[in-house]
Amino acid sequence: MAVDPEHVAKAASEMLARYGINAVARAQDRVNDVSRAGDRTALDLAMLLLTEVERQAAASAF
Repeated sequence: MAVDPEHVAKAASEMLARYGINAVARAQDRVNDVSRAGDRTALDLAMLLLTEVERQAAASAF
């Protein structure tokens, strides 16, 4: 399944707008949840989102 990087970036931006610095923790919680569930596809997507949230958070210097 191909993932559009622009969609990931937009989702990360929306998370940061909604949760502020807590967006990183929220994204990490999602990674943990899907990891325990064993859904590899969802885990890949959650990891992409976490990485982008971390990148954007660092760039905006929360």
